[in-house]
Order: sequence, then structure tokens, then C-alpha cells
Amino acid sequence: MSQYVQRKAFTLVELIIVIAVAAILAVGIFVASKPQKRMGETNDAKRKNDAQAFEQAIKMLAADSGVMPTELKNLTENQKFAIVKAGGLTTGTFSCAALGTSIDKKDISSALSSVLPQMPMDPDLSASSNETGYYIVRRGSSYDIEPCNTYELAATSGSKQMCGDGYCGSSESCSSCTQDCGTCPAVCGNGTVEGSEVCDDGDTSTESCGNSTVESGGSIYCNANCSSSITLNEQCDDGNSSNLDTCLNSCMNVSCGDTYCNAAETCSSCSTDCGVCKQAYTAGPNYAGTGADGGGFDVAWITPTNIVSDNSSYAQAHGIGFSGTINDGWVKLIKADGNYSAENKSLGDWPISPSIVSYGGEGQLWGETWTATDINSSNFGFGIASDSFIMNSNILRATSFGFNIPESATITGIKVEVKKYQYTTSKPFDSFARIDSVKITVYYNN
Repeated sequence: MSQYVQRKAFTLVELIIVIAVAAILAVGIFVASKPQKRMGETNDAKRKNDAQAFEQAIKMLAADSGVMPTELKNLTENQKFAIVKAGGLTTGTFSCAALGTSIDKKDISSALSSVLPQMPMDPDLSASSNETGYYIVRRGSSYDIEPCNTYELAATSGSKQMCGDGYCGSSESCSSCTQDCGTCPAVCGNGTVEGSEVCDDGDTSTESCGNSTVESGGSIYCNANCSSSITLNEQCDDGNSSNLDTCLNSCMNVSCGDTYCNAAETCSSCSTDCGVCKQAYTAGPNYAGTGADGGGFDVAWITPTNIVSDNSSYAQAHGIGFSGTINDGWVKLIKADGNYSAENKSLGDWPISPSIVSYGGEGQLWGETWTATDINSSNFGFGIASDSFIMNSNILRATSFGFNIPESATITGIKVEVKKYQYTTSKPFDSFARIDSVKITVYYNN
């Protein structure tokens, strides 16, 4: 036999109590989550209501009497005035945070007393305060009332700044309060890895070989935008790309076997990089194979081909001056392309008897860079012109010296030997410039 069990339901009173308790708990939780902000929002709601109460009272006055009280009618249009409480002092000014400035004060309590017996006051002001915390502005026949302070103003720039109040105040930042100001954006170069950064070494340059700073020991550096790290093991860094000084362009120290003959190596210390040391050689002296008048000045050379050997047969230029007045006027080497080297004449007069005079020598290149091909050319040679205070001889060109220097040789010096003298007679202007032979010695390494 089944048994019926009657279940007792909630009464209406019980339901009301449960709902009330739930509502109180919800409000408590809501306020407790950000208590200062919730109280601030409540105060802002009161400020809004107070402002509306002021405005409504003014409208009621106009509706009841049809005439606006003098205190309100005489307000300067568009000028903002701080409202003081009944009987409050109107001297000085009031700092209105919402306007960002101080404004004059007005007492309009007597005008509103019939419709607004008690003047509303800002909830943050004390009862003893002289001001209400609101300001009034007349715009034609209408009046606007606004609060001089709000919770948001106080929380962002005033005395109520607190982390967690929902406002990023002037004394707060993303570093000090992420709840209000949010997460700081990543700043590459500040030495802290933030956001999407892979690394941050405190600068915005990409460390690399060639920056004149040695980054060594496997240290980890960061590129310019903090997106990737760089590991460097430099031994040196001289800031250039040369491999011929004491630091390679890979920022490694030079060493024998690195394929570069650099400043710290020689053929003696590292033949692997610098090659086998060359030996010094001498070619010549070789006599000129050809002599010719090269023109250029006053007196031509007679029998210029006589200079090819020492045989007391002379090339001569006749009648260029008095006895003892002939000297070098022009002395240069002739290059393979027909151009001339730098000047290399000797000082003093020509000897009065046949004598060998040397020009240049080992280590002297006459202001030029020479190759074996230059020296081996039949166009390579020597040119000389004599000079006196009356006339100059033409250039005597000596060429075809018949050198056969190895193409791999490095020319280190050139010496020219000229057997010459000045010959005179008893006749005026009857001096001769005479040259018996021209020979050249070439110095080179190979």
C-alpha cells in the first residue's frame, strides 16, 4: 500500500527574505570588488541629482512668479560662478577642478529659499565648508548647474588616486598599476624583455663584427628591434674590413695559415701566407742599343748613336755656351709608353774631362712604379739635355737596353751611368756637350 507524503513549500515571507538576502549579498560583493570606485560612482550619482535639483528649483521660480530673482537675473552671462551655501562668504575664488581654474563666488540661496530650503552640497565637502561644490552659469534665460568635482577627476588627478579604482591617475603608470593603466608596451632597448620581445640588451643597435667593440666570450646580444639574439665570439674588432692589418674582417686574430699576409707577418715568419721570400738581383749594367736626338730645345745632337759603348766616340751638341758653364738641364727616365719619369738631374757643371756620372741607384725609382714589362720594353730608356746660360741642347734619348727581367720580379731601383764632359776651344761660344756612353743597372727582387 503506497503512502502519500505531503512536502511543505516555501511561504511568501520566506521567499522575500531569501531574495532580500541575495540582493544584499550581491550589493556587498559588487561594492567590495572595488569599494572606493563604487562609493565614488554613488557620489557622482548624487552630484548629478543635486545639479538637477538646482536647475529644477530655478525653473520652478520662473514658472511660479514669472519673474527671475535679481540674484539670478544679474549674473554675468556665460560667466561661471561657484555657488556658496546659505550665508557663505563670497570673497575670493573657488578652485573648480572640472574647469581647471578658480572662479568667483555667488550666494543665490535667498533667491532659491522658497523652492529649495536646503542647499545641496558635494558629498566630499565637510558640513563646515563655505562652498556647495557646484557652479552656475547663465546662458540667456536658462541656467546650467554642474559639479566642480567628480570621482573620475579625483581618481585621475586629485587626492583619491588608488591602484585598482579603475582610473589611471596622474601618479600611476603601467609600471606601478597595471589594473588601471594596462600592461606597459614593450620598449626595445630598456634592458627588460617585455611583450613580444625575444631579448633586450639595453640598446637598439645590432652588435656585429666591425663596430670597433670586441664582443666575446660567447656573450649573447640582441638585434636592433629585440626580435632575435646574437652570439658573438670575437677575438678583436678594429672597425674595418681589411684582412691586411692585425685583425681579420671576421674579427679573429691574424695567424699564419689564414691565407692573408698581414701587417704582423712576413715571408720569413709565414711563407704559407706571404710566400717564399724573394732574393735581391741586379740586371746590368746594360748599354743603350740606340741613341737619337729627341728635340725639345735649341741645339741638336750630332752622331747620337755613338753612345752605345765606351769607345771615345761621342754624341755632341756644339756651341751651347762658354767654357765651364754647361750643366744638366733635363734628366729623366723614358717609360715604355713614351712618357717621362720625374726629374732627377744632378747639380754642378759637367766635368771638363770624360767622367762617369751616376743618377739614381738601388732603392730609387724616380717617382714611378715599374714592372718587369716596363723595363724589358725596347722603348724604356734615358733622356738628358745639357744647359748653359746661352742655349740648351735637345734631349738625347737612349733606348733599347735589352733587359730580360722575370715577369714576377719586383723592381726596387734603377741606376743610370753617363760618361760625359764639356769640351771647349779658344773660340767664343765654341763649347761642346759630349756623351760617350749611357748604361743602366736595374735592381729587383724575385
